[in-house]
Amino acid sequence: VNDRGEESSLEANAVVIATGFTPFDATQRQEYGYKVYDRIYTAYDLEQVIREKGGFKNAFPADVEKIAFVQCVGSRSDNPEQNYCCRVGCMYTVRLASLIREELADAVIDVFYMDLQNFGKGFIDYKNSCVTDKNINFILGRPAKSYYHPIKKKVILKHESTVDGELYEHEYDLLFLAIGSQPGADTASIADVFNIELNEDKFFKNIGSFDPGVTVQKGVFLAGACTGPKDIAAAMQQAKAVSLNVINYLKK
Repeated sequence: VNDRGEESSLEANAVVIATGFTPFDATQRQEYGYKVYDRIYTAYDLEQVIREKGGFKNAFPADVEKIAFVQCVGSRSDNPEQNYCCRVGCMYTVRLASLIREELADAVIDVFYMDLQNFGKGFIDYKNSCVTDKNINFILGRPAKSYYHPIKKKVILKHESTVDGELYEHEYDLLFLAIGSQPGADTASIADVFNIELNEDKFFKNIGSFDPGVTVQKGVFLAGACTGPKDIAAAMQQAKAVSLNVINYLKK
């Protein structure tokens, strides 16, 4: 074990690997201009700053009238290593859009999406209530490019509609990218240490169809999002099942 530069050894009869995931680095999608242009952020940035500043209005300019979210940035892409669903993006985007609506009653809020995944209890009802009760717009199609126009002081967003195939251009005051999740940077090295396998998406491989968290090595178990994208409820459910597996293993 390496703890802040100091190495020590531990003996254990079982190990549970629960290293989680790493948020997708949106700078890899250069077409969206993250960290290149002003007023383009990730939804993760938005969540952090709302928590730190105590609300949307405390964190962003007072002249905000139009806001856009782009779904599936770093997930469900043409890249074979990023073609999986992050399983949380739809829910947290709708939740953040709803939070903004509570503070900005008259702002235009658009959500660009490929399709909406029904992960999480009550999601569809929640999303529908955002459309009917909170006037949040859901636009089918994935934007192709975004950049900041310094003269207009607007974010220009271009997107191709999957309905009619036409290319549209929009202007927004703020743009938020709903990023996906990817394996942690140390996933491969940890797999080497424990001599366990990775799945096709480069997360740790769970080999048990009915026994969650089982690996090819006896006494080495997996829990949470280190095996692939999960929401909090799914991660907790798996962790409970893995805990029982560990207890049963130690009783043998």
